[in-house]
Amino acid sequence: CGMPCIVSEGAKGIITNGVDGFINNNGDVEKIIENIKKLSNDREMLREMSKNAFHNIESYPWERYENEISEIYKLL
Repeated sequence: CGMPCIVSEGAKGIITNGVDGFINNNGDVEKIIENIKKLSNDREMLREMSKNAFHNIESYPWERYENEISEIYKLL
């Protein structure tokens, strides 16, 4: 199933802000709370973003995810 993600700026390449989740500035706890409330109070937004998240994740098979994570670890 798809579920909108609420993430920090590091996930910009995976999540499209306001489409399949929300991207927050690092450490902006108030914005995270605001976005959780948005999804909790607006069921239509939740359904639409969930649908978008499901379609987005279909383009990320485990092999692609594994390769991207491996490349990140190589940089550390």
